[in-house]
Amino acid sequence: MPPPPETPQRPTLWEAWSAWQLMVYALLLLGANVFWQAVVFQLTGTVFLPVAVAGLLAIVLPLTGAAWWHGQSLGAAFDLRLDAGVVIIGIGAGLLAWLPASTLAGLSSELRPPDDSYFEFLREHLPTDLPGTLVAFGAAGVVAPFAEELLFRGLLYRTARTRWGPVGAAFLTSLFFGIVHWEPWSLFGLIAVGLVMCALYERTGSLVAPMLAHAVHNVISLALMLKWRDELGAGDAAGPTAWLVSAACTAALVWLLRRPRAR
Repeated sequence: MPPPPETPQRPTLWEAWSAWQLMVYALLLLGANVFWQAVVFQLTGTVFLPVAVAGLLAIVLPLTGAAWWHGQSLGAAFDLRLDAGVVIIGIGAGLLAWLPASTLAGLSSELRPPDDSYFEFLREHLPTDLPGTLVAFGAAGVVAPFAEELLFRGLLYRTARTRWGPVGAAFLTSLFFGIVHWEPWSLFGLIAVGLVMCALYERTGSLVAPMLAHAVHNVISLALMLKWRDELGAGDAAGPTAWLVSAACTAALVWLLRRPRAR
């Protein structure tokens, strides 16, 4: 008796969609993210809850659905591999990259200082109670890194890499990552963060590593903003010591990322 015919395997998201279709889809998701942030902000008057809601509704759920439609889980489609090495490298890179990225952001701020209204807005919307603080850290330290890495490194960088190679894709997507945050006073730091996230993805072959590094960066930044909320906007330019320590952290980061993993 002949064996039953094999069921044809459904093509994966990466096989079924062209590079340009994936890029357009990423831009649509980004637009939806902005839309939902604006809607939830108008409804709640807060800044962190909109980030969490929009990240889940506009990025995580659509990408989960797209992966499922093509017969894959989100983890399988977007390289969400988790092991001890990925965790150590991701967290270590996040700690090492924070000061260099912040120093570069300070350089951007010297060239294009933000208005005082920006710092007033921050002070007004930073949480002052425990529930608000938990929401803020959940949004900045969990949802935003997960959603943004899915979109920028998992979808945009991975797609651009097939056309322009890892170096070209890293610079293009990191520049885009910096621009769409609409914070020109932090542009250099945001571009640096994007480059580190791309390098981490290449180094580990797992999107979890840049997610962890991104989370570490956001948590440190938010914790310092909460601690120094009254001094926001009054910081001095980075001095020689900050630049020296940043250079040492950068050297250590390069050493950590020195051996790209075969993809």
